[in-house]
Amino acid sequence: MKNIKLYVLGTVLVSALSVPVAVRAEEIAGDAANDAMKRPPAGERMMEALDTDKSGDVSLEEFQAKHAEQFKTMDANSDGKLTKDEIGKAHDARKAKMQERMQEKREQMKDKAAKDAAPAEEAPKAE
Repeated sequence: MKNIKLYVLGTVLVSALSVPVAVRAEEIAGDAANDAMKRPPAGERMMEALDTDKSGDVSLEEFQAKHAEQFKTMDANSDGKLTKDEIGKAHDARKAKMQERMQEKREQMKDKAAKDAAPAEEAPKAE
């Protein structure tokens, strides 16, 4: 009988301790979703990057100019041609940069979670 009581007590205790962890995980996921929702849609970001004269539309010249910049960045030996190697290295560089940004975002989320989980400092008591 004593073992059953200990088992039930242990189960209740584990369950009670699990709830705040699950709730906090949901809050963190919600915070990440809210951050993503604050970001403008891809079309708006693309317009902002391409519409250099801020006319509200993108001309062929604006579009070509942006892509000419990308081409020059990728053309490592500046010969006016892209090789498989140059394209592969450019892809790898973009991928590494994206992974770096993702890691920074993860660290920001961890810092925020730790800050939110830390107990608040108690205010000095009035005498």
